[in-house]
Amino acid sequence: MMLLTREELKQLIADGLDPAVSIYLPTARAGRERQQNPVRLKNLLYQAGQYLEESGMKAEEAENFLRPIRELPDREALWDHPADGLAVFLSKNTFRYYRLPVELPELVTVSPRFHVTPLLGILSGNGRFFLLAFSKHRVRLLEGTHYSVREIELPDLPGSFEEFLNLDSPQKHLQFHTGTAGGAGRRPAVFHGQGSGEEDEKKLLKQFFHRIDAEVNRKTGGLEDPLLLAADDQYLSLYREVNSYPHLIGGGLSTNPDRIDEKELHDRAWPVVEPYFLRARRRDEESFGRKAAEGLAGSDLKTVVEAAYWGRVEALFAPLDIHRWGKFDPASGRTEVFDREAAGAGDLIDFASAHTILNGGRVHTVESGRMPADATLAAIFRYPDGKT
Repeated sequence: MMLLTREELKQLIADGLDPAVSIYLPTARAGRERQQNPVRLKNLLYQAGQYLEESGMKAEEAENFLRPIRELPDREALWDHPADGLAVFLSKNTFRYYRLPVELPELVTVSPRFHVTPLLGILSGNGRFFLLAFSKHRVRLLEGTHYSVREIELPDLPGSFEEFLNLDSPQKHLQFHTGTAGGAGRRPAVFHGQGSGEEDEKKLLKQFFHRIDAEVNRKTGGLEDPLLLAADDQYLSLYREVNSYPHLIGGGLSTNPDRIDEKELHDRAWPVVEPYFLRARRRDEESFGRKAAEGLAGSDLKTVVEAAYWGRVEALFAPLDIHRWGKFDPASGRTEVFDREAAGAGDLIDFASAHTILNGGRVHTVESGRMPADATLAAIFRYPDGKT
């Protein structure tokens, strides 16, 4: 089981091979309903098997193909602490499943690629962020989304300021030792050098923070996700002087994070980082009408689907509560729309969303009643049709 992030979603989209099985299951957290979670997954597996056979796969072949999922109902650890939903994806080269923090309708699809639109609602306005919680005694780098958080290991970083002083050879010109234990049970650092103890400590702290900054950049190099700091005020100010990560959020959480667990840190961080993710959606909503007048936005279903495939979509507005079935033919560049789901067809809204993500565009999921121009699907384009 993996953490659901935008990067993980991109990998999931890229890994799906025909046939690709996608299963979404709302899971009860308690009571008798909770005991039915494995049974309901088995029922959805039966549906998946039928769909595979309808697509031309023999019954025995379908049984073997679905074997990785068939083992899930018997995994007690999966059901001991269920979330609100479960998403399962299986193709010839991929098997992944995710606990979901929101309840989604039951859904089974077998199509040329994984069905990911339900996941976009979780990630919409909810990208990944990093939280660096640090003091002289402890350093943690957390990776989070709106609904989840996990710690990223930093094995090459000294675990504390004291360890840094003991390991870092340029500090040999200073003497460092510990005095009697303070009120918190820790031994305060005592410095002897050319300047005052306070000046020496500040200089050494900046070097320690340089090490932290280098490790953070090594772990997040090339990414554009925001970074939020959590530390005492004096350390926040000092760290900002050495920071080289280009997407550091202003402010920060002014606190001593040492005794705060990951969940509480996450709960405090999300209200600070959420506006960062909503900004792009508001900007796109406000500019859609102007862009449409310039020929750089549109809401024709076929046009948007084809533009998404060819990488022309900069921002896509996709409804969560609508399906539009059809096929896109890369050879002819044409889209065929069906009245209902048919063999070999896929959800065109899901298709456009996936290819927008793969091509580096933004996807905003909204309720159908809040779509720009009351459209089924709408997009802002990088360039007008027919130009490169």
